[in-house]
Amino acid sequence: MTALVQVPDRDRLEVVLIERAGLGWAVGIGRLMARGIERDRTAFLMEREAIGAARRLADAGDMLLLRVEAGEGACD
Repeated sequence: MTALVQVPDRDRLEVVLIERAGLGWAVGIGRLMARGIERDRTAFLMEREAIGAARRLADAGDMLLLRVEAGEGACD
């Protein structure tokens, strides 16, 4: 893990996101403020599998993991 010299810009900070998608779950990478998956989107039927994949993706990229609940918009 590397130490940050300055606080990252929340508009550009990429995080791993897990969110409901139809009857299943989606995992991918997106910006913190956008709260939407923008790349590396993968679909899972079971929540347990989605959480495991999200944790592995976050660990591999040294990123934060954020679960987006239905109806949530961008943070203020």
